[in-house]
Amino acid sequence: MARASVSPAREVTLDSLPPEISQRFLALCDPGDVAAFAQTSRANRAFVYESYDQFLWRELFLEHFDDPRLTDPASALLWSRTSKLNLWQTQLCERIRARQVLRGLKRKLIANLEAAGGSTDPDNIDIDKADFAVVEDKREFGEAIKVLLHVLDTARSIPAPLGTGPDGLMRPEDEDSRNISFVENVLDHPLLRKLVWDHAPPTARQSAAKLHVYYGMSDWDLTTVRGRGLAREKVYLLANYHEKNRWGPYLPDYTRTPNWEQLEAMMLVVGRNVNDRVHDWRLPDTDMPKMGLWEARNHTMTIPRGPKAPLPVQGDWAGVTGRWYRVVCFMDYRDLWGYNYGDFLSYNPDFLATYQEAVRVMSFNLTVVSIGKPPADIGIRGANVQTPPLIRALTRSRHLQDGYFPTTTREDDEDERENRDDEPEEDEVEEEEKMRPDPANLAELTQLAQLAQLAQLSPLSRAVLTTTSPTSSLSTSSAFSNLFSASPSSSSSASPQSAQASASTSSSKHPTMAQEYPPIYFSGTVQSSDTWHPTSYVHGRVERAEDGTVYWKLTSNYDGQDRWVSEGVQVGGVGSNMGVFGIWSDAFHEHEGPAGPFWFWKGAGQ
Repeated sequence: MARASVSPAREVTLDSLPPEISQRFLALCDPGDVAAFAQTSRANRAFVYESYDQFLWRELFLEHFDDPRLTDPASALLWSRTSKLNLWQTQLCERIRARQVLRGLKRKLIANLEAAGGSTDPDNIDIDKADFAVVEDKREFGEAIKVLLHVLDTARSIPAPLGTGPDGLMRPEDEDSRNISFVENVLDHPLLRKLVWDHAPPTARQSAAKLHVYYGMSDWDLTTVRGRGLAREKVYLLANYHEKNRWGPYLPDYTRTPNWEQLEAMMLVVGRNVNDRVHDWRLPDTDMPKMGLWEARNHTMTIPRGPKAPLPVQGDWAGVTGRWYRVVCFMDYRDLWGYNYGDFLSYNPDFLATYQEAVRVMSFNLTVVSIGKPPADIGIRGANVQTPPLIRALTRSRHLQDGYFPTTTREDDEDERENRDDEPEEDEVEEEEKMRPDPANLAELTQLAQLAQLAQLSPLSRAVLTTTSPTSSLSTSSAFSNLFSASPSSSSSASPQSAQASASTSSSKHPTMAQEYPPIYFSGTVQSSDTWHPTSYVHGRVERAEDGTVYWKLTSNYDGQDRWVSEGVQVGGVGSNMGVFGIWSDAFHEHEGPAGPFWFWKGAGQ
């Protein structure tokens, strides 16, 4: 046979490779490049978006983000490669889309500043010349901010107590978090940060403020005069503190939900004052306050070591025992009254922008009194601390009692419901019939909602999983029955009732939040730079909510009387090195009583 008749070797192309090899190649690319590859042909699009499992999307996700099966083990089953929920794909596409939206806005901001003749160098930028009217789709911008916050909220946790080495320092492998690196990379330009902090749409203001608090003080925050005045206006407005928010940095709905816009203002006021004065306090380097995304993580507090270090207390999950520092800020009462009830701003609009409030730093030595059960005596107790004879339960106002705060159901609402006509209107009956779910699908929808709550999903993904409209990609009749039909570890014939029973059985094996993190009650002494009260006493408690928020309450006691009460939120969760931001106020919450911000953090020295 002639040589020319022999068929040449077939050319090797990406299409001719085995699919698992092609997936390995694509997994090494940026998700944006994978999306561009999928647009080159119908076959490539089907290969990327219509694969029989989630292997490619899982590898792409884990290349850029922390493993959600480790950050939230309870939802590990939802992230199965063969799950019909396709969480690897939906979550990755959502996050990359948010990155693209914010990067596009950054490019517009830089282009506008260059056109105005301003400097775009991040280290020497002319922010005053920037034009921030670049957002065309406010809804898309707001969703991008919420997704970015979700990435931060689901960042890899630092294990405890293995989060520190024998010398009390964090190990490099414990500090790593791809989620935090992603957020840092997206918010890498001061123009974009200012756009997110100051120009977020109303629906995303709380999310933007929380991002700002976690990020900490930027160069702009440390230099702006007008921004400092706006933060003071919000912090020192006494009308912001009342019974509905427990006189603390919470939303006014009795639920003790953190008000991140208020916490953002408190951080700006206290942080700016600390930056101006911290070097005058001569604190040890190990006890200096810290801010930033990496400090606002749980279990980042350095454990004091050495012969003088306090002995750890079993069950002290918050690390209460030891030395703490607190910085409080307050206005002269005449100025505070004039701002709230007078007309200071009408005569001088820049009054608070140029105002110099008083700043005090205090050192606390705290000791755990009891865990899980309130102490019988609210007096100051602890090692080497003599209880003043006048401290008794009667000295505490009713506002400080744990059970004083009312529930979200108000008495006037109950009276209104009692006076309402017992016979429902015909329109109400028809509406109830329309809203009533089909009993055949009720168990499936209930189970799907429970699974969605277990997973730490972003608002967009959670809405997709719980949608029951006809336009949803998950129909109501097959939303749960086909959820794990292709999973080898689950049975396709299992009924929703048996799955629900299994879920309830497995959840009963895990301790509740109150059992795992019981409230900690503490007391101690306070050393202050205040010459009137150089030594005082403090008692309080710390508790963790179901969503992971850590609340601190401290009551300062002078001459046997509770005088000031402080409510705060620990930024970053349990054991965060960034500490607690909050508001102090009069213990009896009298009308026109003073209030001011504080920052409370734990020292690493002995």
